[in-house]
Parts: sequence; structure tokens; C-alpha cells
Amino acid sequence: MAGIVRFRRYRPLLLLAVITVVVFIHFTSFKDNSAAFSVDRLKSHTGWDSSSETELGQKPVGEQKPKPPPVVPIPPIEEPSPKPRPQQATTKSKALEPSKSPVNAPVNASVSSKSTTKKAPTPTVPSEHHDHSTETAKAAPTEDRWIKSTEHFPVPSESIIPLPTPQSEKIPQIQASFATESETKRKVRLDRLEAVKDAFKHSWSGYKKYAWGHDEVMPVSKYFNDPFGGWGATLVDSLDTLWIMGMEKEFMEAVEEVAKIDFAATPMASIPVFETVIRYLGGLIAAYDVSGAKHKILLTKAIELGDMIYGAFDTPNRMPVLHWGFRPRQTALKVRAAVASVSAELGSLTVEFTRLAQITGNNTYYDAVQRITNALEESQNESNLPGMWPMIIDASGCKVVRPNPQLKGVVSAVPPPKDGIYATDKPKDKKTSEIAIVGKEKEKRAEKDTKTPTANTPEPSATCLPQGLTKPSYQREEKFTLGGMADSLYEYLIKEYILLGGKSQYKKMYEAVVEVAKEHLFYRPYTAGNPDILLTGNVYVSPGAKPRFDGDTGHLSCFVGGMLALGARALNRDDDLKFAAKITDGCVWAYDAFPSGIMPEWFRVAPCNKTTECQFDTELYHDMLVPDYQRPTKLPTVEPHQHPKRAPVEAPKTVAEAAHNIITAEGLPSGFTMIGDRRYILRPEAIESVFIMYRVSADSKWQDKGWRMFQSIVNATQTEAAFSAIADVTKVPGDPQFFHLDSQESFFNAETLKYFYLLFSDPDLISLDEYVLNTEAHPLAQPKKKSS
Repeated sequence: MAGIVRFRRYRPLLLLAVITVVVFIHFTSFKDNSAAFSVDRLKSHTGWDSSSETELGQKPVGEQKPKPPPVVPIPPIEEPSPKPRPQQATTKSKALEPSKSPVNAPVNASVSSKSTTKKAPTPTVPSEHHDHSTETAKAAPTEDRWIKSTEHFPVPSESIIPLPTPQSEKIPQIQASFATESETKRKVRLDRLEAVKDAFKHSWSGYKKYAWGHDEVMPVSKYFNDPFGGWGATLVDSLDTLWIMGMEKEFMEAVEEVAKIDFAATPMASIPVFETVIRYLGGLIAAYDVSGAKHKILLTKAIELGDMIYGAFDTPNRMPVLHWGFRPRQTALKVRAAVASVSAELGSLTVEFTRLAQITGNNTYYDAVQRITNALEESQNESNLPGMWPMIIDASGCKVVRPNPQLKGVVSAVPPPKDGIYATDKPKDKKTSEIAIVGKEKEKRAEKDTKTPTANTPEPSATCLPQGLTKPSYQREEKFTLGGMADSLYEYLIKEYILLGGKSQYKKMYEAVVEVAKEHLFYRPYTAGNPDILLTGNVYVSPGAKPRFDGDTGHLSCFVGGMLALGARALNRDDDLKFAAKITDGCVWAYDAFPSGIMPEWFRVAPCNKTTECQFDTELYHDMLVPDYQRPTKLPTVEPHQHPKRAPVEAPKTVAEAAHNIITAEGLPSGFTMIGDRRYILRPEAIESVFIMYRVSADSKWQDKGWRMFQSIVNATQTEAAFSAIADVTKVPGDPQFFHLDSQESFFNAETLKYFYLLFSDPDLISLDEYVLNTEAHPLAQPKKKSS
């Protein structure tokens, strides 16, 4: 009995203890479950798939990504129903209709009614001062391989555009006729040639030792880097250089390694089509061509890669997805080309696919790129600077159209009410006006609603209307340039003309570009000594506004001299050769202007008002150099007792003094007003134009200029393992602020050293009358001229 009494006495405490334990277990379990509800579980619940984020938008990649204004997302392409009704036959994707241009191809743009449809991401504009693609994002697992699949938007066989019949007799001789050189000059040339070969051997040795089979060697840390798929970019990029330099043993070792490349697998999230085509496809085809078409494995690998990349063209308008998801789960989706496509990437696939078509006889490769050219031709005079294309192009083929939402029975969308009250812009009566006053809403009670509610009908879905290439809808101001992100589009017009043996379409397009560039882009720099040189700038155009020019230029623009020289010879445009020489000399001048003997990535110089004459005035240059906020101003008189304890830094008293401070601090050569990017990343464009100018003129002065450039590059970039990009061309080795960036891109072997070597080689080696060099300096053989 006593025990029962004691139990009753403590019963409340026991009950409290039991409740406490139960509550504790409950909340502990909840916490564990909450923690377990990770992002991965969220993805599984919502059906979200990160791999599909770029499927519809396919935005290009760049190192700097300024955020553009919001853009109306493109409606997704029609998706098949998961379970078709028994009476319905499953319809296949519509094939393209026969047409000259993909612009007229039908676009399957109906919108799925599913509420889970993903919206295309807002396009992001890359920076033109960097390579078009440097993304190294990884996606696992690597065994998720590309598999050839049925196309969503196939081209009917009867609509495939065939290769034109070569008409090479139309093209005059491009290279100059070279006189017999003296023994002294020959010895100097051969000594220089051997020095270039030694530099390449040093680079190749470092790659073999520290990065064999990988994309790039890291020349300072002696390691490797894989920014281009891990397929061996330097390996493939160097193949034709090895052959050209007579390193046949090393060439054969490289070919054996190339045979092991598995292009169907890569850890990259998506394939950068432009970089893959110019480096890998171009490298394989060129190695096959220069080695006499003897090594069939090179052609086999080129076809393997070409067939895979061809899948990027599987879009409604056959414009390629430039950052292409190649895995089966990605190719199963219908996609469009990007609304923000880099023009250089879009227009620089022609010579590689054309040459592959010429070798194999497969017109499918040529059809793919010729449709791009046809679309470019149709849009060439539709831009805000007729004759050229903007740096960024909407290649989606989809003009988004939204029906008028104010339909009968449809209530316009309104923001959420505050405290149950709908505020209006213009109250109709005093009572409504009174309750709509901000700050008074909580003090009023909503009036009784006696109106019959109207159904809030969803806004009609957007649809796509077919359109050609145009500027992105979000972009008000268009940039027109021959520099980065546009460069090789223009370069390939004249090169494709030559490779096809004189197709008039490319001649017409190229000549229109050159005339616009002469009028709007070429300028004479305002610098001491008044050198007779030219540089290329940029033009910005907004609808209804006057074009705006700036003198920003850089290494990537230095290809223009060589392009003009090729066009001058191939099209008998003799006046263009003068422009070619002046622009090439402008880049040589920029090399000589800096302490390292090398020009920076990009810079700004003051432009002259005219391209013909320009007298340098130091005071005027200082006025252009010193911004208003740095100009000397008269300071107010301060009484002695008001002086601070610490004397302020004395401001410059004159504009000349302010300019001197800027020049000293920034290391500016005469005429330069800014150095936007001080690096030299082993680029080839300047020596490319020097080489072409030598081959079309036979003037040895270009060899002397090139030799100075070569010595400067080797002196500043050579490391124990290879050659490295440098951080600042205003510094020289031995300066405490000079350092290497531990990067050697594959184009150093493919282009820079190859152009230096060809500059000092026998002119018949890789003759410009027998080969077209792609934008990675890979020589593609021109079809043999047919005898009449």
C-alpha cells in the first residue's frame, strides 16, 4: 500500500519525464531527417538535373561574364508525350526542307504544357580579351560516353549541299617569286632556322617528360593541365610542326599516342566545339595532309571526331550548339543554338569541315558549315554596321512571340496585396483612396467585395517564329571588331574562298567586310615619331545613335595584316597590300615599344584624326592621357592653425606633371593611354602576319623583324622545362616584379614556333599556293588544280 502511495505521489513527475523523452526523440529525429534532406534529395524530388541547365540555353563561356539584362527565355522545343494514346501514331521530328539557307528551315517550336518545363538560362556574354573557351568544368562519370544516335532534325539526303567544283585557275599566285639568296644571307637564315627548331625541341622535350598525353605542360611547376578535354591538345597540335621540322621519329611516336585517344569520353561537362575543331580536327587533318596521306590512322581519328562534333549541328535551323552536351542523356533532348553565340566560334568551322569533306567525299561535312555561311550572308547587311556582324549573335533561329495577355476573361497579373488591400494607382472614390495610403493600410478594414470573381486564366504560352542570325534581343548596343571573339570569322572568309578554289560567295562577303573595316576600324596611332603604321579598333552602334569608336586593340587583332595580304594576292586587291603592311608594322611597333620587346594582350592608344598624316604633340597627348579628375586644381588657402599635423602628399601642379606620374606608374610607352592586360601568353598572331608578309613580298626585312620578336620571346619566356606565359611585358627578367604564369598553351607549338620556323625556311615549304593554314596554323592541302 505504501508503494502505491509513493507511486501516485510521483506519478506527475514520471509522466513529465516520459513526455520529455518522447519530445526529445521526436525533435532529434526531425533534425536528422532535415539534415538528410540534402541538395541531392531535393534534386530527386523536383526532377531537377544540372546537366540540363545548359541544354536549352547553351550559353558560351568566357573568363569574365558581365551580367546582361534579363531576356525573355526561348520556349522549349516540343517534347514527346511519355505515353502516347493508342490511337495516336508517334510522330518523328520534321526534316529540314531543301533550301539554300537554314534560315528557311521549319522550326518545331510548340511549347510543352508541362508545368515542370525548365526555362533557358539568361545568356552570358564572354570577354573578348580572352580565349573563346576556357571552361574546365568536370562532369562524372567519364564512362558516360558519346554514342551516335538518330538526329532530331536531319537534313534530307536530297537537300545536302554538295562541294562545289574547284576552279583554282581563278586564283592567281599568292607567294612572291624569290630570287636566289647569297651564301651570307643563306647562312644567317639557316642559323635562325636552327635556333627556332632548338626552341621547339626544348618545348617538346618538356611536354614529353611532364605532360605526355595531356593537353598542356605547366612549364614552371613541371606538371600538366587538361583544359581541352584531356585528349592531348599539345600532342595533336604539334603533329604537323614535328613533320615540318623534320622530326620524323618524334612524329611517329606522337602518331602512336594519337591512335589511343578516345574522343567519345571526356570529363568535360560540355565540348567547346570551336576549340575542338581548330585544334584537334584541324591538327589531325593537317598532319595527314603534310605527311603525304600515308598515315591512315590520322584520317580515321579525324572522321571519328568529325562525326561526333557533327551532332552539335542537330538543331532546328542547323546552327551548331557551340558548347555541346555530347552525352546520351543530353543528345536525347532537342536543343537550339545559343541566343548569345560568339561570332568567331560560329563562323570558324568552315575550312576544317570542308577539307574533311574534300578528303572523304562526304558532302555531309561541307553541308554543315555551308549552311552557316548562307545564314551569315543573309544577315551581313542587316546589322547596325552593314557589311559586318556583331561580336555576339543570336543563332537560335527563334523569335520569341508572346500573345497579348489582355484577352477577354483574363485578369492581368497584380502584385500580392498588402494586408489584404489592393492598392491602385488612381483610386476611383474617396474611400478607396483613403485605404490605399501607405502607412494607413493596417488601420483600415477591407470593404466587402460584392463583385463576381473572374477566372484567373494563365497567360498564353510563348511560341517561336523562325528568324535568321541577328543580335540578341537583350543587347541594345552592338560591338563590331576584328579582334577577339570575332577575328577568325573574317579570316576564314578568304581562306575558304582559296580552299574551295574560288567560290564567289566568299569573295563577295570578304570584300564587303574589308571596305567597312577600312572606313570604320583602321586607325593611325598618335605617337612620337609619327610612324606610318595602322592599328585596328572597335565600333559600338546603338539603334538611332551615331557609331562610337575606341582604339582598344591587342595581340588577337594582329592577324589582320596577314589576312589582308592573302586577300590582296588571291583577289588582285593591290591596294589592300599597303594596308596589310601598315597593320603588320603596327604590331611590330607595339612589340618594340615595350621593355621586354613583346606586346601585351590588349592596350589602348590615342588615335589620330586621320589615317594619312598625324603630327605628334606632347601637350595634346598629355591632355588625352590625364583624366579630368586627376587634373591639377587650385587649392583653397588654409590658415596656419588649420594645417593638419601630417603634411598631405603634394598633388601635381601641371597636366604635364600629372601625365608623367601616370606614364611612370603604368609603364606606358609613348602614345599609349592604357594597358588593359599586361600578359603575353605566347600568342602567334603578330608573327603570323610577319610570315605572310614575307611570303607575299619576298622582302627580307620581315625576316629581320621576326628575328627580333623571336629573341625577345625566348629571352622572356623560356623556363627549365619549356616556355611560359609572362605576367607583365613592361618588366624584364631579373626585375623583382617579373614572373612566369606557369602556362604554355598548345598553340605555342602549333602556331608561334611554326610561323617562326616557316619565316626562315625555304619558301617552298608549306607554300601558300598549296596550303591553307587554319586559325591554329594547321596546313590544309588545297585540292590539286585540274588541267584544262
